[in-house]
Order: sequence, then structure tokens, then C-alpha cells
Amino acid sequence: GNTGKVHIYKENEVSSKFEYLTTLGVWAYGMGQSMAMTDSVLVVGSTGSPSPTSSSAAFVFQRKGEWTETDYAWLSIDEPGWRDLFGASVSIFGNHIVVGAPQWPGFDTQPIPRDYLISGAAFIYKRPTSGWIGNLKPFAKLTPRDPTDLGAFGAKVAIDHNDIFIGSPNVYAQYNYTSNFTNNDGALIPGKVYHFVRPAGGWETTNQEMRQMQSFEPDVIDGYGSELYISDRYLFVGALLDDTPVGIRTGSVQTMMQLPAIDELHTVCIDEAPIKLNGYPKGGQFSGPGVNTTTSVFSPEAAGAGTHSVRYVRDGCEASIQVVVLPEVMDVTNQSEPTQTKCIGEAIPIVFESDASAADYMWYYRKTTDDRFVKFDSMKQVIHTDAAGFY
Repeated sequence: GNTGKVHIYKENEVSSKFEYLTTLGVWAYGMGQSMAMTDSVLVVGSTGSPSPTSSSAAFVFQRKGEWTETDYAWLSIDEPGWRDLFGASVSIFGNHIVVGAPQWPGFDTQPIPRDYLISGAAFIYKRPTSGWIGNLKPFAKLTPRDPTDLGAFGAKVAIDHNDIFIGSPNVYAQYNYTSNFTNNDGALIPGKVYHFVRPAGGWETTNQEMRQMQSFEPDVIDGYGSELYISDRYLFVGALLDDTPVGIRTGSVQTMMQLPAIDELHTVCIDEAPIKLNGYPKGGQFSGPGVNTTTSVFSPEAAGAGTHSVRYVRDGCEASIQVVVLPEVMDVTNQSEPTQTKCIGEAIPIVFESDASAADYMWYYRKTTDDRFVKFDSMKQVIHTDAAGFY
């Protein structure tokens, strides 16, 4: 008992109603504590049982065709602690997953006296070339620069492009404790959100965030950072116990636009077809060599071989990416037809053979033209797939 399940429903395009599709689950206490989902990947947190011998985890389900058949990965850490609440929050963007553990490093089973801080942490995972399969460990850990005991750093996490936001609502869960009715000793503080930015070399372990954010009107135990959500580069932050004109502890949601971002373009060949550019927040303007400013399309042929800077400006704020256009044209010896038809559940081969080294092969996938490409497989000239989409 108490293992939890995740039930998936799919919209009926005719009736517009959501109909039950399948149930996913593994033997893990409290599964479903948190969830994050893309078109093809579902991340589910499980915070473990109260038992001192129990450890928490997060699970990644990668669908194969429909959600009725999936691969799955088990995300864990090498340094689990009792009730560290690893899996209390999860977030996914592209090939990266962030998992929060707001009570890391956990409680000693004999915590009196406790001579260390329980400040919380967040862990970053990267999708292996083989996919989200097997028992995976994090490659980076984020902790606060100014750790606070029971600060709940990692209660909520959100990743978007090159940014990770981590909520630290502090002792908001203790707002009704008799010892917290007053704050004469100044020990109670408002919640925070920590903003980390990916370094040029990629995500790495650090306790140096770029900035900290608090409520527009900070209040003791306001729970700021108890919920995070990002949409089109707008960050929404929940302050569960914020005092508002409606009343005390009625809560609020505050929003702020982040700096623009551009979906990365991978190295392209000069003879490739024009590529649609995606910038966020939407409604901005692209510019740069090979860029059609009207259609927001980048043409490798028009840009020419070399490294080009593509800019995106929205409301006076800008972002830029470097796009490398290769002059070489591969000698393609065999390839599949541009469009193939398959039956549901059937796996078909997709072939692209050339004079390039196998180490230079990388396959990307998206289900529709509106989705982002994600890495699918590498170092193969022939792949087999049962998922409809674009490769």
C-alpha cells in the first residue's frame, strides 16, 4: 500500500473529452508526489516512506509509441538521507531533469543534538544517448549560498533553457506552530527563489546562484517559492501564505518576465533546408546573417559557411545564439524515403548512410513541427523506431 500510481488520460479529438488511457507505476512509496511531462517523457517524484531504511527517488517514463508501453529510468543520489524528500519536486526541459530534495541531507535517525543544517538541495540529470533507461545518478548538485536550517531549498524547481529556479519557502509548513506565533528573535524569514544560470561549459555543481528573489512585499513565513511555473519565459511564483488585501495568509501568485531565450540550433550543413527559429517570449524580432526577419527562418545557404550570431529582441531585451554552418557536403550513399508510413505498434528502420564517421551521427526526434527536437540516438546509421514523428 501507499505506493501511488499515475493515471494517464488522452483527449478524444472528436468529443474533446479526456478518456482513460493507462496507469503507470513502480513499487515506490508516495509515487506521484510531483510530476513533469513533455510529449514523450513523464517524470514522477516519490519521496519515500517515514521508515529510516527507506530512500526516495524519481522515475522517468519514456513512451514507446503510445503511453501503454514505456521504458523507464530510476533517478537517485549517492548520498541519500532519511526523509531528505528527494523527489518532492521535479522539472524537465530538453535533455535535462532537475529533482528537488528540500530536506537534504536528511535527518539523522538520532537527531538530538543535531549539529548540521538541513537546508535542501537540487540535483541535475542529463539524458544518456541510450535514453532515459536504468538507474541514473546526477552529474551536478545545486545548493544555496546562504543555507538556512529547514529553508526547504528545492521544495519546487523549474528549468527553462539556460535557467534553473529553485524555491526555498523556508519554514512555511510550520506557520501554525505555537513557537512561530511571534518572531521576536528574528529567526523566521520570508521565502526566496534562487536563480541559477548555466555556465558556458554546461551545468555544474555550485552554491553560487546568479540572484535571489523575494516577494514584492516580503512577509515572515509568506511561503514565497512554494510553487513555481514557467510559461513563455514568464516565471510564476506562488506565495502560499502571503498576506493580501483579502486577508491574512490568503496567498498570492506573482509573475515576472525573464530575459528572452532562443531554442538552440545544432551545427548545420550549408545545403540543409531553412530552419524555423523559436524565440521566447513570443512576439519578438530575429535578426542576423541568413535570417528572414519576416518569417523568422534561418537559411544556412544564405548565411554561408562559418559561425553566425543570431539575435532575438523582445521589449528591448535580447538573446543571441551562435550557429555553425559547415561547408562540406556529405556523400550520402543510402537513405530512407523522406516520408514513411507504418502501422500502430510496428517498428520500422530509418536509414541515413554516408561517408561520415559513425561518431559524427546524432539523431533527433520531435512528434510534430511545433515540438522541440530532442536527442534520440547517436553513432548509428540505421535506427529502428515505433514512434511516429520527425527524425
